[in-house]
Amino acid sequence: NAATGALLWSVTTYNGTASPVAANGLVYISYSNQMTALHESDGTVAWTSPILHGDDTTPAVTATDVYVNYACNHVYDLNATTGAIVWHDDAPCEGGGTHQTPAEYNGRLYTRSSFGNYTWNATTGAALASFSANPPPAFDGALGFFLTARTLQAEDLSTSRILWTFRGDDQLAGTSAPVAANGVVYIGSRSGALYALNQLTGATVWSGSAGAPIGWAADIPFSGLAIGEGLLVVPASNRLVAFAGTGTPTPVSYAPPAAPPTTPYSGTDQAVAYQVDVAHSGAQPSDSLTPPLRQQWAIDFQNPVSYPLIAGGKVFVTVVNDAPANTNAEGTALYALDEVTGHSVWGPSDLGGGLWSAATYENGRIFAQNNDDLLRGFDAGTGNQVWAAQLPWGQDEVAPPTARGGTVYSAGYLHNSGGGGFVAGLKEADGTPSWLTYDSTYGGRSSPTASGSDVYVSTAFNAIDVNASTGQQRWNVAGTSGLTTVLAGGRLYERGPGYTPNNIIHDASTGQKLGAFDADPPPAFDGSRGFFLSNNTLRARDMTMLPGSTLWSFVGDGGLISAPLVVHGIVYIGSGSGMLYGLDESTGATVWSANVGSPFTGPDEQNYGTTTTGMAAGEGLLVVAAGSRLLAYVSGSAPPPSCSPPVVGASAAVSNPYSASSTRQYQLADSDGQSWQALDPQALSLTVAPPRDAMVLVTGNADLWTANAGYNQDLGLWISGGDYGSGQVVAWKESGGFAGTFSPNAAFVQGVVTLKGPDANTGAITTYTLRLVWKSNRPAHGVTIVAGAGPINGQYSPTRLTAELLNLPGPNGNPWVGSSTSQYSLAGSNGVDWQPVDGSNLTLSITVGASFRLLLSANADLWTEVAGFNQDLGIFASVNGGADQLLAWKESGGFAGTFSPNAATVHAVYSIGPGNTYRFSLKWKTNRPAPPSVRIHAGAGPWGATYSSTSLLAWLNAAPRDAVTAVSTRQYLLSGNDGSSWVPIDDAVLSRTVSTQTTVAAIFHANADLWTATAGYNQDLAIFVSINACPAQLVAWKESGGSAGTYSPNAAFLQSVMTLEPGNRYTFTLRWKANRPASGATIAVGAGPVDGRYSPTTLTIEEVAAAS
Repeated sequence: NAATGALLWSVTTYNGTASPVAANGLVYISYSNQMTALHESDGTVAWTSPILHGDDTTPAVTATDVYVNYACNHVYDLNATTGAIVWHDDAPCEGGGTHQTPAEYNGRLYTRSSFGNYTWNATTGAALASFSANPPPAFDGALGFFLTARTLQAEDLSTSRILWTFRGDDQLAGTSAPVAANGVVYIGSRSGALYALNQLTGATVWSGSAGAPIGWAADIPFSGLAIGEGLLVVPASNRLVAFAGTGTPTPVSYAPPAAPPTTPYSGTDQAVAYQVDVAHSGAQPSDSLTPPLRQQWAIDFQNPVSYPLIAGGKVFVTVVNDAPANTNAEGTALYALDEVTGHSVWGPSDLGGGLWSAATYENGRIFAQNNDDLLRGFDAGTGNQVWAAQLPWGQDEVAPPTARGGTVYSAGYLHNSGGGGFVAGLKEADGTPSWLTYDSTYGGRSSPTASGSDVYVSTAFNAIDVNASTGQQRWNVAGTSGLTTVLAGGRLYERGPGYTPNNIIHDASTGQKLGAFDADPPPAFDGSRGFFLSNNTLRARDMTMLPGSTLWSFVGDGGLISAPLVVHGIVYIGSGSGMLYGLDESTGATVWSANVGSPFTGPDEQNYGTTTTGMAAGEGLLVVAAGSRLLAYVSGSAPPPSCSPPVVGASAAVSNPYSASSTRQYQLADSDGQSWQALDPQALSLTVAPPRDAMVLVTGNADLWTANAGYNQDLGLWISGGDYGSGQVVAWKESGGFAGTFSPNAAFVQGVVTLKGPDANTGAITTYTLRLVWKSNRPAHGVTIVAGAGPINGQYSPTRLTAELLNLPGPNGNPWVGSSTSQYSLAGSNGVDWQPVDGSNLTLSITVGASFRLLLSANADLWTEVAGFNQDLGIFASVNGGADQLLAWKESGGFAGTFSPNAATVHAVYSIGPGNTYRFSLKWKTNRPAPPSVRIHAGAGPWGATYSSTSLLAWLNAAPRDAVTAVSTRQYLLSGNDGSSWVPIDDAVLSRTVSTQTTVAAIFHANADLWTATAGYNQDLAIFVSINACPAQLVAWKESGGSAGTYSPNAAFLQSVMTLEPGNRYTFTLRWKANRPASGATIAVGAGPVDGRYSPTTLTIEEVAAAS
């Protein structure tokens, strides 16, 4: 009795470990190869149903049905009243149970097993989709929430499109299943943390702690969160914690996002299958791609990426998720990217089904197959799923599908005791069989090779040709061992592991063996020429007469490994070093090369534990998959006459901001450590006569360094005129030189000054002069400090001085200024908990009467006395007295040395609106637990009686356009850069396109934590712009030091100004490189993580209102 606890009845069941479910007046329990229903009233048996290969699994129950799933994807639907079988999916294997409770929602059944996770039609048992998750998913409205071990992701249930991901404190693995209610999804952590996330955005709306680890286990007791009657109840170790809601439930309305338009392409040179075409020939002879090539975009997915497809203005790939190996959270996702920008058109769409997937394209549809042999058809334009079909079940024995002539072909192994393989043909329109599946004696991992009338596959020991229309065998002959074949010149080239150099050439018409060839990955062909890679050597052979005659050979750097492609007379091949070569197909001469920033790997056609990698060419692009990176190259011919260089700086046509910059390198010798010197009184000086009273945001940005360790560099903002008299320094920052030499610090200093406009009575104009000044931090006899890194193309990294006129503080402020010239210290930080730097002086309270985009910037000299403890600085926001939420943060290096301030800057953009009070604060911590004896500091100096200012600023820009920002909380790595090639960090995320109706100046803010694991390699960060789709051009750059040491992030800040003209389309991106050739070395962007996310890398475009 639930009210009193009095026992009403008891029964003895098999000693199982499944949880019972009570519904419909019955108690349902599964154990010992059977499902039993007991009457709730007295415990008598209502019915018992035998279960094939059953084990102890908790059922999912509706008003009419009971669902259970067991090992090997044995799934049952039983009548809830009688126990009669409604449908049963009978997998051809047996195995032990893993207690994977199913879930039923909106007519779909979600089952999990170590052999794959499936979504079924709950009424018919038809397979609909696959998904990635360890514990059971949660659902609300049109959304599902799936925990893939480390990551919680929200999906559109109709399309499997992943809408957002969340990693919290990076301890979600092994925790409880999510639960959802009232537009919020809740998830716990093994640390005891509890998160409440907005279902539409993934933003944290509340967080708390259960005081003990929150876990989910597959054995008794079943642990999980629960929501009901206004409570969230959390089992946490030996604790049970209840939370009550204090807010108001808000309905959530989800509308699927419309796919953005892509650039149309009218050619027929598409890449539609593995190795370009359905013959797997690796050839694209009619494409216009011509070296020298230039990089169009690059994306780092952080996990392995498949060979690409190119069609209809889009690039399609599949990418492995971040789930641990050998868990049923393993999965992949399908992406559609814009050819021109690399931006996502749709996706990622969850394909589930293990760490392998592959795709093919025809007639506006993408067909993707996962490791569970679930094949799905998607509309290539929208990403909407059209159909799903289960191929003969052979998990782990898979190969890329091939689509041709309205049919999708697939081949693989049969997963049953008799072995064997299959070739299947499905109609592209609806996924129904085109013909009865062809069964072969042996299976193989061979992507079907198609012609107009035939489909060829290789199995273990056999090569097979079947009729493409009927599936009937044409010939079956002795072969190799089941790798993808290539059709060229009426011959079928069949490879097998261990067969090189005795791979077999068959007559495609008869199967007769014609000869042998030597190749590891699939060869490529252009007419009578074949290109074969074996033992890291590429050979071109004239195959007119067998066995073929060698035309040339190429070894490159000795690490050639990718499958070759031949495009418009050029052979492309990649190396394990990351080098990509373009060779003249007639002579073998190198006509172009580049380093892609990540090692190439060969297509492992025998390993289902990762995607099948490769390159593709089509529609004027060469798209390269290398590890986790995907890069697109286009012809690099001279830009058309309409292309013009960017107008860097504020032109005479704009009145705000005032800006000055120089690409010279400056040196200051023998500074006395006290006297400020003008950096350049001509080039780095501004004369300002404001048209009105104004608050002015003044900033300076320079690469500062020294050749003499122990002498830091101070950079200041100096102003004269009006109330500032003959001149004074209003703000300054110190850049560390103690840690080492030749290690530039991309230093930034900010301050706000009040300038007066014309006198209201006399009209007299006050003129102000602003300059950048500098000095050493102490007397430096015989020592030189330097501003400006490089050079690049004869120019050093720009040093810039900018003054932006804002409004005087009114009822709503603007700007809002928090500043202090005190020095702060923090001892014994635990590396987790953020502490206020100064709760009085470094907080801002803001209310506004309309909706705005608020820009925030924090600036501090951070340093430590004890090497090895980095300093983290964060901006926090609280709305209407709610909990503080971390907006942005940066890490300053302390590993390289001590007493070396980093002029750190944290930048953020935040949306605010009327009716709310916003509180912003500055907090800090160490990057790892620090003993009480370790202190970190903010504020350098002193100079005179004060330390360098620590400031938190917020301001609104009154331009027609709100600030546009791009943010990534991922970590990026770049290996083996040649020191001259700029590589996009992530064009899919860190890129923004703008246009303007009037001539306007824009200020650009780029902010990143840069570091290296290999001392001696500095990191260069740059802003590039493409105007009207012309080649991207360098706008500005900064260099971050790596010579001083390793694992010491520099909170680098890059600021520039550019004039935008109406009628143009500007695309801005972030790129990076090493400062010198870095063979074997890696540089990195992003520190941390904190709550599962790395320090944000940001690019902000701030259009500036005229100074009226």
